[in-house]
Amino acid sequence: MDPQRGSQQAAIPAQTSLSVPHTLRLSDSCSPNPFLSSTTGPAAPPQTPLLVPHTPQFSDTLSPSSLLSSTKKAKKQILVDNILRQLIDPASLVDPESTIKAIQDQLFNAALPPIPTLAPSSLVYEDEALELFSLRAGEPGLFDEIKPISTPQYLIDNLQRISCVTSPRRCKQSEEFSRMIIDQILVSALYEENEAQGHGKGKGQSNADDPDEPAKLQLVHEMPILKEVLHEGEKKMLSGYVDYTIWYDIRDKKSLATNLVIVEAKRAPLSLSAMAQLAAYMGVIHTTRKEKGKQNCLVYGLLSDGKNFVFSRINNDGVFRSSQVLDWMHPVQRDKIYTIMRFLLRAAALSSPSTSPIKDAGKRKVMVESFSSPARAELFDYGCGCSSFDDDDDVNQMEQMDEAE
Repeated sequence: MDPQRGSQQAAIPAQTSLSVPHTLRLSDSCSPNPFLSSTTGPAAPPQTPLLVPHTPQFSDTLSPSSLLSSTKKAKKQILVDNILRQLIDPASLVDPESTIKAIQDQLFNAALPPIPTLAPSSLVYEDEALELFSLRAGEPGLFDEIKPISTPQYLIDNLQRISCVTSPRRCKQSEEFSRMIIDQILVSALYEENEAQGHGKGKGQSNADDPDEPAKLQLVHEMPILKEVLHEGEKKMLSGYVDYTIWYDIRDKKSLATNLVIVEAKRAPLSLSAMAQLAAYMGVIHTTRKEKGKQNCLVYGLLSDGKNFVFSRINNDGVFRSSQVLDWMHPVQRDKIYTIMRFLLRAAALSSPSTSPIKDAGKRKVMVESFSSPARAELFDYGCGCSSFDDDDDVNQMEQMDEAE
């Protein structure tokens, strides 16, 4: 071999290593010696200085095996390279420690598997749902003491028409049929309550005309619910859709804390798992209201198959109570169902923040606390007359109801 030709071939790698700038790879930052090669032995260090300084804290806390595992190796490599490029200019690192910590968090979050989801419909027992939010079950018999008012005749007629044109048995046991019935009852109760509170005013009138006017409630369908919970010792994401929610601030849809009443429609017959699902949804709203610092964290719920109705409540102390099963086909129980719906809507509106706060201290106290006491329903105006809250006797009477409860 020509000695001169051999020396030219030997010089090629040296020239190449000097002309190509060194690119920092994940193996460089995580290896004890980034200049060691597994195939060619020790390699000459690059002639150009590295712009990314070696950070022992960063490299020591990262595990290549955890970041470059399975089939996601290429994706993780791209992620690491993109993040490290942000460190090329040391002048941009105003707070190096915080920057490194933020990058570590991003890398670890990208490497960790997602949190498993938990469907509320998968919960079997009521206690299982209550445990997710550290709630406890109370005595049954919610709303036993409420005095019923008459159900509007037009509502009774509408439901009878629906029943007449609907195929018997099979269709009437479906969730769709349940929704039709619940739609009629909710719309009627909301409309009558808004009318009783003066929300059906003419165009020339506004909320400012009445400084004591309660908030207007609105009905929302298919509201998504998402909350991280601890289930069976594992973090899970509780995820589902509520059939109906009653809001007091429709503009703030992103805040679950503006929900006051949760309604679930189920196919006949009602089951224990359906009650567990309702309790889970109510628990999310109750917990969210507490986290938002709400003074009133009460949440009411309704479970129905269109014929049977069960009402529930979580109070400020985290106690979950339910009513007896009420049958819409029974005239007395039908009136009670409608009365409870009107009570929930009225109490929710009065306890919600409105654009014009209630100025009278005694009246404000009665209205805010009314959401916790079903016995106060008989003092409310359901459109049949005006109830007075100006007298001290009314306040004292409601305080006595609290003591009786």
